[in-house]
Amino acid sequence: MANVLTDVCRNDGTNASRANDATELGESHYITFDAVVTDAVDAINSSGYTIGQNHPNYTSLKLVGINCNPVSGSEWMFELTWNDNQTQSGSGATPAEFKALISYGSWSFQRVVEVDKDSGDIIENTAGEKFDPPPLETITYPTISVTVRENTPNINLIEDVGSINDASIDIVGVTIPAFCGMLADYKIDPVTDPETGVVRYNNTFTFQLNFNKDQEPPNLTIGFKTQIANVGLNEIVGGVGDPQQIQDGNQQPVNTPQFLDANGAVNRSPNYLTYVINDVIDFTTFGLPTAYPSY
Repeated sequence: MANVLTDVCRNDGTNASRANDATELGESHYITFDAVVTDAVDAINSSGYTIGQNHPNYTSLKLVGINCNPVSGSEWMFELTWNDNQTQSGSGATPAEFKALISYGSWSFQRVVEVDKDSGDIIENTAGEKFDPPPLETITYPTISVTVRENTPNINLIEDVGSINDASIDIVGVTIPAFCGMLADYKIDPVTDPETGVVRYNNTFTFQLNFNKDQEPPNLTIGFKTQIANVGLNEIVGGVGDPQQIQDGNQQPVNTPQFLDANGAVNRSPNYLTYVINDVIDFTTFGLPTAYPSY
């Protein structure tokens, strides 16, 4: 594979167009490689351009087309096509006269809080015992519903309801990190054109977003990943051997689960185990707009 020596854009933005259904940008790039490139596949692989990447200057645009032709063995002319995908949809058959409709809402859930979020202290009484019941926090996050008009519904998508995204994705201008979006609902509504009698479908994708943070530093965004307190009534002493009952100061088995460390030994510091328990899918297959539509 060759390396790019120079990449000169000959007409950046000069042939952009905004149609009713999308914004499209075409660019011509003159690329010089450090070695002879024998065919278009090698040239594209060496260029650093890949379908789906964001435009470096217009981040709402994604690369949807790459064509190239040789000028000489190491010099190639590339034609790049960028699009903001405002009305494309999963069926690939979105009528151009309809732009996606966006609506917003919210949803909430509760979780146990083990540590004071201001001081970082363990939440317990003055005798060192955890409260029963433990304190709960209510967390509210947004929902986004995106309605696209398609020539056909995709009934198979109902199987994906409850699944979360496997990678970061932009949907109608919102960046959803991996594991932070759930397809909460998929609705199909037939619409009949009063003049032509043609039936099309308003298909609505509803997403629950979850920007939940890891309860331990560096407090990364984990979304719908589940965190479980690493506690138990048994420990592995010294990190080896079989589990044994944890005993209190009177050499009696404790009746309150204790935090454990990575080796299974008793550890007073709160720590958590993180798991992905939802089905994980590729949200790009929905073909939804990446940028907020320009109405």
